[in-house]
Amino acid sequence: MTKFLAVAIILGLSRGGMCQNLVRNGGFEEISKCPTEPGQLHLAAYWRAAYGTPDLFNSCNPGYFGIPNNFVGSAYAAEGSGYCGMYLITRVNGNKKKYDYFDNERISQKLAVPLIPNTGYAFSMKIFVADSTKLLYNKVYVIFYRSASGVLGRKKTINSQYKELVFDEKIRDWVSVEGSFVASKRWDSIMIMLPREFLSKGEYRKITRRIRAGFIPSTFYIYIDDIVLQKTPIK
Repeated sequence: MTKFLAVAIILGLSRGGMCQNLVRNGGFEEISKCPTEPGQLHLAAYWRAAYGTPDLFNSCNPGYFGIPNNFVGSAYAAEGSGYCGMYLITRVNGNKKKYDYFDNERISQKLAVPLIPNTGYAFSMKIFVADSTKLLYNKVYVIFYRSASGVLGRKKTINSQYKELVFDEKIRDWVSVEGSFVASKRWDSIMIMLPREFLSKGEYRKITRRIRAGFIPSTFYIYIDDIVLQKTPIK
């Protein structure tokens, strides 16, 4: 093997590692069967509902869980023929002793390979705010954690690392949200959500005031597609 060929192979392997998407089935294209009911995210390979009942949409369904038209609006896939959807904010009715408040849904999966501590990573995904959404917000969080441990508690995170992503919630089209970070530990799983624990008191009060004011529907629903997590050089 010539010296030139050896260097070329090494460079190729290095670039291949940088380009590998650690999120499996990030476009929700691999499905075991066509979704027909709410909460069928599990039909998409590698994905699961970490909380609530996130939905799977695919062009194979001509009805409520189809593409482009479905029960929360209309949107073609950013790429391919599928995407998922979930409530970042949904109203929970309180009783006489407790005001209405908001809850959220969460999606997660185990990464293709664990993250390497002190290594740079770039995350991106595409978001589409559903037509039926009236209660708007402009943040979503990506959590990296170990699958064998807990993720959230009353004091934000337990044994996890998170990245805040901000987007223009008024655009009714696919928008790309992205961010980079340096892994602090050997995280092996990812979760996407808007946890109450991460909001300031002011942000939480603003949302709950709008819910109690009777915004109909008091929900914030988004479609998600084209999720990518790759190594990146540390700047």
